[in-house]
Amino acid sequence: MTFSFNHMGNLGHLGNQMFQYAALIGMGAKHGRSICIPHKQSFGQAYYQELRSTIYDAFDLSPNGVGISRFPTVQEGSFHFDENLFENPPEENCNLYGFFQSEKWFSHIKEGIKKEFTLKDEYREVAQLMRDQLSGPVVAIHVRRTDYLSNPNHGALGLDYYEKALELVPNNLTVVVFTDDPEWAKSQPLFPDDRFFVSETDCPYTDLALMSMCDYHIIANSSYSWWGAYLADSKKVIAPKQWFGEPLKTNNLKDLYCDEWVKL
Repeated sequence: MTFSFNHMGNLGHLGNQMFQYAALIGMGAKHGRSICIPHKQSFGQAYYQELRSTIYDAFDLSPNGVGISRFPTVQEGSFHFDENLFENPPEENCNLYGFFQSEKWFSHIKEGIKKEFTLKDEYREVAQLMRDQLSGPVVAIHVRRTDYLSNPNHGALGLDYYEKALELVPNNLTVVVFTDDPEWAKSQPLFPDDRFFVSETDCPYTDLALMSMCDYHIIANSSYSWWGAYLADSKKVIAPKQWFGEPLKTNNLKDLYCDEWVKL
């Protein structure tokens, strides 16, 4: 029996793909089934915009099946964890559909998921060289702007969130700011030059690898930095209570955050 995920690559960029792939693996492991994802050549071909990043480019994946299935589709019942689907999926082959943004889909194989999401050597080695230049514990901050400035479903977080979050981590540590708008970040008084560095790798995979090597995490309302914090052995993760914009504000976020994370 098999779980497939035909729409992977058409439901968001890297962070969303990672949730979907992790949930697929988690479901397969729980129910003793193989998994199937779209082939690299067809990945994201039906997306409404060009993919900025993909799991195929980021990781050396090892799915036991690739291609588009003809299985009946079953959709997650809600944004929060769908326990009924997790415990009682259809007995026949089925194709999953949804965003699956909760650790509960794969917490039972957490270490296996982290291993599966080991960045390719070409990104991890560059990130390690950068991390070696930073002494002591490091705070990672993620600021997402560009598409969020005009996306009603999300919205860019205000600097007040980051200012308050910085008060919850030691104030003598090096801070690396990860952002899709580095020039803006470098001009902000909140990120002065003395202990703040703005990553300018222009590579989401190197940035994710470096983020996972940091010790404290202040994430954005973004699945990308959710994973950057999750893959790290983080001492503290601070996440925004404001995750969605007005059109999606009714989504129940109770299963989005890990239990030990601080919501601000």
